[in-house]
Amino acid sequence: MLVVVSVAAAACSVTGSGAGSPTAPSGSVSNPPRHPPSATRTAFVTQVNCGNSPADAATLQHAIDASPDGSVIQIGGTCLLDRPIVLLSNRTYTGASRTGTVLRQDATMPYVLASSAYVDNSATTGSPLTIQRLTVACSGHGNTDGIIIMNWQTDVQEVDVSNCGGSGIVDTSQTPNGATIGNTSVNSRFDDN
Repeated sequence: MLVVVSVAAAACSVTGSGAGSPTAPSGSVSNPPRHPPSATRTAFVTQVNCGNSPADAATLQHAIDASPDGSVIQIGGTCLLDRPIVLLSNRTYTGASRTGTVLRQDATMPYVLASSAYVDNSATTGSPLTIQRLTVACSGHGNTDGIIIMNWQTDVQEVDVSNCGGSGIVDTSQTPNGATIGNTSVNSRFDDN
């Protein structure tokens, strides 16, 4: 079973105050992101609970595509991915833990996760994004890369990538069509991976 819950919360805290305000499932916001969206605007928290089923990839991608800038996408469970997931900039993608959130490749694909700037063959780097506390488990077949990022101020922490035929985590300046970006990718942090 796959569950998606969207919650609007000020400064990344879910209080559920106010008449008719949405609330998050108990315990779904236990670990705030390391780079939370600005406290001067409302942060949106979207909880995606995967059920290790073929519907997981489509539902996860829909939740990402429907999220506004500054969102926190919280992913729980094992997500069976039959297609690659495109990560939008200005968002935090966070799992419950390395063992509590597993994004498992279940089809042939060039990458499991990639930033939209990379996928869209952007001429420049994408805006910041954060990925933390999860595992990307490739199938071990082909030349699949685990994560491809073409963004500045990227923060990837406590992420395990395993069994990929290609690379684990790629921070690139080259697009899939072979073009090189016209600016630089700076201020990124890759820690405890």
